[in-house]
Amino acid sequence: MHLALLGTPGFHFPFVEDSRCLISCVFGTPAVTNLALMIFMLLWTPTADLYVYFIVFGIWGIGNGIWSSQINSLVGTIFSDRSEEAFASQRMLQGLGTTIGYFYAKHMCMMEKIYILGAICVLGMILYIAMEIIFRRRTCTMRKFINRQVFENTGL
Repeated sequence: MHLALLGTPGFHFPFVEDSRCLISCVFGTPAVTNLALMIFMLLWTPTADLYVYFIVFGIWGIGNGIWSSQINSLVGTIFSDRSEEAFASQRMLQGLGTTIGYFYAKHMCMMEKIYILGAICVLGMILYIAMEIIFRRRTCTMRKFINRQVFENTGL
């Protein structure tokens, strides 16, 4: 519940000066967790011990839950004026990614699939950081413009 609120406009933690830093940490944590699990899966030799599978699946599920809630919050925040189109595009691209994953699943071995997944995770985080930088610059420029207009209109 609290994680889904991090991406909403106007939500701030009283004990954190810059909640954007906290939001970036919330996106970075599942990325690092997923990459660590991918490295573990590349180095691990499967055994008959089922508890290892459940631990990996459980940690992966927690990361996936954070990703899902935060991406929905991010899409809703960035595209607040066109949310229907944004969420439709998001779902369409998720379906396209799933389709592509199912297509190449029988043509590649597991190690190749893990490498592809890791590369997509790293690329996604790079693009997220770029989006954060662009969004902050636009927000800062907008605030300066609004402040300038208010200053000029008040005659101070």
